Amino acid sequence: MGNTFGGVMSFKLSNGTQMRIRGDFTERPSNITAATVTNQDGSIDKTLTPRPYGFGATFVDEGQDFDALLLETGINATIVEENTGKTRLYSGGQFSGEPEISRADGAVTGLTFDAPQRRVL
Repeated sequence: MGNTFGGVMSFKLSNGTQMRIRGDFTERPSNITAATVTNQDGSIDKTLTPRPYGFGATFVDEGQDFDALLLETGINATIVEENTGKTRLYSGGQFSGEPEISRADGAVTGLTFDAPQRRVL
């Protein structure tokens, strides 16, 4: 049996802010970046760099105060996937990036959310 993806998703921040997701939600499920390096003798090693968990999403412009969102830290974010039954919890996070709003369709892009903790229920 295959996996189920997509469907209805809701997004809420610990300060009560709700933002509607429009179409795109891309998750970073690992807090490690791994890279292979080649030594002068042709052998290889691996380097590991810590990074935060996180996600990128396209939101709907609903008059959010993006300055306030970008300044806030210690945010908890909850994403509920109604059709898959999964809930994604990000704790202690913050937004980063450069928000841009398409006046053609109200899509907000350019924001990512980074957090040191992530759980999927």
